[in-house]
Amino acid sequence: MARINKELLKIRKALEHGDSEFLVDLAPVDDSDLSRWFAVIKGPAETPYYPYEFKLAIEVPASYPMVPPTIKFVSDAKAGIRVPPHCNVDRRTGEICLDILKPEGWSPIWDILHVVQAIHILLQEPVPDSPLDVDMANILKNNDMSAYNGIIRYFLTETDSP
Repeated sequence: MARINKELLKIRKALEHGDSEFLVDLAPVDDSDLSRWFAVIKGPAETPYYPYEFKLAIEVPASYPMVPPTIKFVSDAKAGIRVPPHCNVDRRTGEICLDILKPEGWSPIWDILHVVQAIHILLQEPVPDSPLDVDMANILKNNDMSAYNGIIRYFLTETDSP
């Protein structure tokens, strides 16, 4: 618990001072339970994810930092936030394919803030060789950036039917 409390203080300080260009918010869902967090990140500039925001649900296990947190994208209909279409994201579940989120790729030197930053970077730099969305990965492998970006924009701007 001492480690997670230190991280929380560091994150709050960074948010207060505006030290993060990608982070809108990162905090526990409830200050009395540091095992459940949320983050809101900005879509990276010069990508079709900009100017959208994305929400992450974060579960911190009791054995953290020896094991990684579980992080996934979530929708927030009230805030107009959707799970981003991306070759390394399952749009139905919000699951993220990122090596550092797997036990074999995790290191205790990582912290929550840096893992969230790595997810932000993944939005900029998709990895089509380890896809959760095979169709998006195949479009990238065929180097059709116009189609890839168009699909992203379409899904992020679609409106729900009444």
